Amino acid sequence: MNQESLLITDDLRDLWLFLRRKWKLMLQITLWCVFLALLLVLILPPRYRAEMLIIVDPRKTHVTNIEDVISDLPPTSDVIRSEMDIIQSRAVIDRVIAKLGLMEDLDYAPRPSLVRSALAFIGLDSDVDESARTVEEKLSEVAEAVKKRLSVDNDGRSVSIELKYRDGDPERAARIVNAIANEYLASQLDIKYNEAQRVNAWLEKRLEALRDEVRAREKAVEDFKEANNLISSGDETVVQQQLTELNKKLSEARAERFQAEARLSSIQGLARAELETSAEVIASPLIQKLKEQEAEVRRKEAELENRYGNLHPTIKNVRNELAGIRGKINEEIKKIVDGVKNSFEVADRKVASLEKEIKELEGKTGEGNQAMVTLRQLSREAAASRSLYEGFLERSKQITEQMSMQKQDARIVAPAAVPLKPYFPNALLFLAAGAALGAVAGFIISMLLEYMDRGFRSVREIEAMFDVTGIGLTPLAESSPGMLLPDYVMQKPLSTYAEAVRSIRAAIHFADVDSPPKVIMVTSALPGEGKSFFSASLARILAMSGSRVVLIEADMRRPVMADMLKLDKKKPDLAMVLAHTAKLEEAVQRDKSGADVIISRDNNPHPQDLLGSRQMHLLVEILRLKYDMVIIDTPPVMALSDATIVAANAADATIFTVRWASTPREVVGECLSKLKSLNVKLAGVVLTQVDLDKQKDYGHGDVGSYYGLYKQYFKN
Repeated sequence: MNQESLLITDDLRDLWLFLRRKWKLMLQITLWCVFLALLLVLILPPRYRAEMLIIVDPRKTHVTNIEDVISDLPPTSDVIRSEMDIIQSRAVIDRVIAKLGLMEDLDYAPRPSLVRSALAFIGLDSDVDESARTVEEKLSEVAEAVKKRLSVDNDGRSVSIELKYRDGDPERAARIVNAIANEYLASQLDIKYNEAQRVNAWLEKRLEALRDEVRAREKAVEDFKEANNLISSGDETVVQQQLTELNKKLSEARAERFQAEARLSSIQGLARAELETSAEVIASPLIQKLKEQEAEVRRKEAELENRYGNLHPTIKNVRNELAGIRGKINEEIKKIVDGVKNSFEVADRKVASLEKEIKELEGKTGEGNQAMVTLRQLSREAAASRSLYEGFLERSKQITEQMSMQKQDARIVAPAAVPLKPYFPNALLFLAAGAALGAVAGFIISMLLEYMDRGFRSVREIEAMFDVTGIGLTPLAESSPGMLLPDYVMQKPLSTYAEAVRSIRAAIHFADVDSPPKVIMVTSALPGEGKSFFSASLARILAMSGSRVVLIEADMRRPVMADMLKLDKKKPDLAMVLAHTAKLEEAVQRDKSGADVIISRDNNPHPQDLLGSRQMHLLVEILRLKYDMVIIDTPPVMALSDATIVAANAADATIFTVRWASTPREVVGECLSKLKSLNVKLAGVVLTQVDLDKQKDYGHGDVGSYYGLYKQYFKN
């Protein structure tokens, strides 16, 4: 398994352990959210939603073949969007308000503003007349309320528009949404009718002007004919018809000349060999026949050469025959070339003749043509005016017919029915949302609590974070009826706690087998870490195993050993020994476990001076020679310098205790940095007061995680 897979596995395991630790909290938060959601379902007023469907119908029904004044709506997305805007427009909503009398409805009637209500409540608005508000302002408030409750939607894939209206009264919801749809369709008819009426009025005025214009133009045509004595066959004079016929013939003659010129150009300038491959020559049947004869004679010549040789008389005859055929081919090619030239000359003369005739006729018809041009212009103007007049007249009649046959571009699929069940609050949705929100909130809160938990849960965490050695942990020891907690290791020597202390002692011893430390100082970062209890337990365990051990209480600020171990407080303490006011033998007290103890009192004003004195160093050296193990219990490191003085002056090694899940990480880091800066030899860190049941949920792999598996080996 690669490194990435291991990291993923560790992440999943950490997530599982986190959920196992916090599932109760997350469940509680989730249940509370579900309860609040249920409470909302019960107290929120029900809301009903009436729904209906309108289709912008793409199917067109035409009774007549008449073009509409306003064309039907194409069912495109932008048109559908525009119709949705019209449905929600003030024009439609205002008509619904007036039709249903919503201005008088108590649920929709305008209310005084919040500012006016507040002023009236405290008696400062008595002079303000609410009726001063204009009708338009009140209508705008009601329209805004209706618009907020109305939703118009289209799925983008169809031409249907869905209308939904929300109201506390189901019958009123259906009534309003039906009224909105009907008023929307009525507005479509009104728009078409009004537009048709406006266009028809404009057409009537335009027709009157066009009628006078047609009369004037037709009279101008007749007057011009009479004045110029024009006689025509159809629209042209006889001379003009002749000229038209000659122009047609001239066009045909020019086309013939162009073709002849093209044929002549294609063969002019070609060599003799190239002429044989031209289109004119290849198309000649005689040339084709002569070519076939030539090919046959050449074949015969080749056979005779192979049979008789090149000098045989027969070969000579065949070659004479071949020369005759070639002469005929050349003569025929010359005839074809001459024929093409003659065709071009004939076509050219024909074009010149026709052009001459046309020129003569044009001279005769110059004056008549000018009059006919003017006449045709007048006739076209009269015809155009007549056509325009007839078109406008026809359109006016069509619009008059349309005004009685207008239809909507949309239709209602089915009117809205009165809703039977409220859509809000939706109990199932509320409960599901409450459960989902609760689960998310529970997870986030649990994550925050986990992040805010600045204590250590395992020795490995301390080792990884501060690069120190973890020498063990001590479980949380709890006293039973009839047993004092300090006597725990004596009354339960085979307990989990006692075995943990022994393991720590072994770890200290085997850390340096050749020269194990004899003077061990025990300290912590803050008060309440359990260092004094651990020091006493370690001393008693060693004494019970037969070792000579002495416990020095170097905490002269908050001494606890006399009370903890039930010792005589009247006997000389450590300060008296260091000050030479008492002998060492007088200060040493024998604990019931067999360990010797030197207690302290809190009546010394200068503990640092005593702990850092030469007398303290000499005392420890004397005890080192007399005992197998010297244990010094010192004050916390964070706020006091007593422990660091002892560590530098007398101790071989220092045990730093950290309370499980309690001591802040920043504090531990600060204290360890302080000890390292003073070159204090650190034997290791001990995690104290560990809750083994909860420790399992963190799955860090410490020995404490497995104590439960070996509980049959302990007697707790």
